[in-house]
Amino acid sequence: MTDSPPAANVAGTTALVTDVDRRKALPIIQSLGRAGVRVVGVSYRHRPMCGFSKYCHAVRLCPDYRTDPDAFVSRFEEICASVRPAVLYPLEDVTLELCLAHPDSWKPYCTALLPDAATFAQARDKWEAIQIAQEIGLPVPKTAIADTPDALDRLAAGWEGPAVVKPRRSSGSRGVWFVDSPDDIPAAYRATRAAFGSAMVQQRIPAEGAGLGVSVLMNRDHRPVAVFGHRRLREYPITGGPSCFCVSCRDEALVARSVELLKRMHFVGVAMIEYKEDVRSGEPIFMEVNPRFWGSLGLAVAAGVDFPLLYHRLALGLDVAPPAQYELGVRYRWLMGDVLHFLAHLKHGRVRWDCLRFWEKRTYRDITLADPWPLYGMIREAFHRLLSGEGR
Repeated sequence: MTDSPPAANVAGTTALVTDVDRRKALPIIQSLGRAGVRVVGVSYRHRPMCGFSKYCHAVRLCPDYRTDPDAFVSRFEEICASVRPAVLYPLEDVTLELCLAHPDSWKPYCTALLPDAATFAQARDKWEAIQIAQEIGLPVPKTAIADTPDALDRLAAGWEGPAVVKPRRSSGSRGVWFVDSPDDIPAAYRATRAAFGSAMVQQRIPAEGAGLGVSVLMNRDHRPVAVFGHRRLREYPITGGPSCFCVSCRDEALVARSVELLKRMHFVGVAMIEYKEDVRSGEPIFMEVNPRFWGSLGLAVAAGVDFPLLYHRLALGLDVAPPAQYELGVRYRWLMGDVLHFLAHLKHGRVRWDCLRFWEKRTYRDITLADPWPLYGMIREAFHRLLSGEGR
């Protein structure tokens, strides 16, 4: 792992990191902890997985924002007033949305590098993001929405080839339907609208193409401070989901267009723009914007772009020293996701031996001997989700 930016002036400060029951919190906790930042986590889980990290000073319990957002906001303000963190890290879409909707719950006590509510809503809306991407010349898949039953029937009747029906606002693979026949579009569309409130139909890009990501940290003047690119090698679920094995790469043209997209949105903070390589043309096709920290963040840190620490320094108004370049060809494994990827293929009679190569050179893992206890937390969390049915 390459050296992080200078930690001067951040050691001894405090960071408040939400959603420490999610794996993306771990590289943030570890990066800040190594720099001497006191990290306090927030979760509705009594013993969240990333709270087991040796770099997590404490975890504050809050109500579940999914079922009682008002109680969450009230408790969150109490936590902020008590902890008095220097910098706030809201990680999940709903947490970010609540923080932007209720700035009085945290702004009197700390700072953060976040877009405004309108920009966040625009970036999170896949339909809106597609329109902006199209305006700046990014290749996009054929995409359509239907506001009425008649419009939905006309859409399905005129559609050619396989499609993907997905929510306009969601993360990961939640609510995504893959349909092979246009006849199946109306039922999938209605089911998605019933569960998520809005939906869209999109041309299906062949699954063989690699997923690509461009990650960017934008300052308050909507200028890029740090950029990073990665390619997905494996993902879970195998039909399309978060990366469980990925490699650092760089496409200067794709970086430039990704930055242009975020500038057009007047974006502030961190975002990861997702693309899908079309094997028929070799062209990267724009898919969506994730306007928050992303799941494969640990790869960027391992390759030399320490987004959590850069975010911390930038939020505090300190000088930042992002690397002019980062190491290419560095690989990163989400251990549990890779195991699940292996089992999913095994279920279909396929053996992916590459998933079992745990000690490859220049490959980093989310779980290390230097900080092993989050593995126990992840196993504990997986059993909880399995027993409660939450993961279904």
